[in-house]
Amino acid sequence: MRLPTFFLFCFLVVLVSSSCSPDNKDGIFFSISLSNYTNSRFNIWGYAPVPGQTVIGIWNNTLPPFKPADNEIFLLMQPMAGVYELRPFLSFDRTLTLEIPVDNITAPDAIIKVNYSQDEDYQRFYIECDVCNLEINTETWAKYHSSCTIQNKASNLCASRASRSDQYANVTQVDCGNASKWDLFGTISPDTMANSTSNVISGNKLAGLIIGTIICTASISFIVCYYFTRCKYSKNVRSIKFAHAINN
Repeated sequence: MRLPTFFLFCFLVVLVSSSCSPDNKDGIFFSISLSNYTNSRFNIWGYAPVPGQTVIGIWNNTLPPFKPADNEIFLLMQPMAGVYELRPFLSFDRTLTLEIPVDNITAPDAIIKVNYSQDEDYQRFYIECDVCNLEINTETWAKYHSSCTIQNKASNLCASRASRSDQYANVTQVDCGNASKWDLFGTISPDTMANSTSNVISGNKLAGLIIGTIICTASISFIVCYYFTRCKYSKNVRSIKFAHAINN
């Protein structure tokens, strides 16, 4: 296979690993709604941000323009590149955050709940979206990131609404292949948006990117070495044939 073909292969490997994530190191307020169902949002049950309280995907009949209630707003913190914490707006001291309870960390259908922040992986999430930065600064709530997966860092399972028919369905964790997609609504624009070529990609995509790069680099090195070896061999063969012709 020729070099241009391998360069194209490498490009495709990187391309399929791409996604985008919010980049807001100072924190920004978002409302998280079910994709294509704007009125179904992350919601702190009963306006009570206390440890053990559940998060539900409630149907809210708010008419346009879209405006979430206070218990539907979360401060999106970024303690490290590509990793996020979701802190309820109603928790004014910002000591509470969303989590998958550590006792149920590997359990499918475990419910997302509120608890005091412990800086642990079960309280942190990867957020990866198909489309980012859809809007610039706005005075009203607008969609900034679309079709996102919200994956718990400890369990590697993704947030999903348990039922679309139940108005008060819990937000649980399921296999990411079967999880709901979410849209993030905000009122101001993040500093920048990052894709998979920066530091805000998930561990799985980073591993895929590294493996793909190693494969491509090794393949190109092999082809280059093979090309020069073949050229040198051909040159030596021609020299031998030429010397043989002279001697005869």
